[in-house]
Amino acid sequence: MPEHQSTLQEEANLRWSFIDKVDDACVVVTERMEIVFVNGQARGLLQEHTFGKRCFEVIPVAEKDCAWECPTLRAVAEAKDLVYCEETVCTDGESSVCLGVIVIPLPTKPADASRALLMLRGKPADVTQEAYKTQLFRDAKQLRNHIEQHLLTT
Repeated sequence: MPEHQSTLQEEANLRWSFIDKVDDACVVVTERMEIVFVNGQARGLLQEHTFGKRCFEVIPVAEKDCAWECPTLRAVAEAKDLVYCEETVCTDGESSVCLGVIVIPLPTKPADASRALLMLRGKPADVTQEAYKTQLFRDAKQLRNHIEQHLLTT
């Protein structure tokens, strides 16, 4: 790993390590969807060595075309409010799981490339889509508030 990338990765780990305490899988990305931090819950979903790679390069998705028609990419670039989408992730090459993804725009500083946090959560079979999305948005708003408070105090 180049020294420059190692320094950037260390800085990102220091800045975002508090997200390891979040129960959901979370990935911090740049505007170009380059991964700068993956919390412990998301590490099981992703390949190793993710830093600096674009999300569609490391997330084992079932649909190979997502890189070109990704609603998450537009949501990160626009950075307005929470946006919901779904990703189908291949877990072992044959089976897959559908995850709800909430894009949480991040408050940024000029020197920080982090633009959004992707919160990923599987959908339980015994919950309606409406109830699932309502809870996911509620939890994402709480996480956004937690992130903003944390970043203001650091």
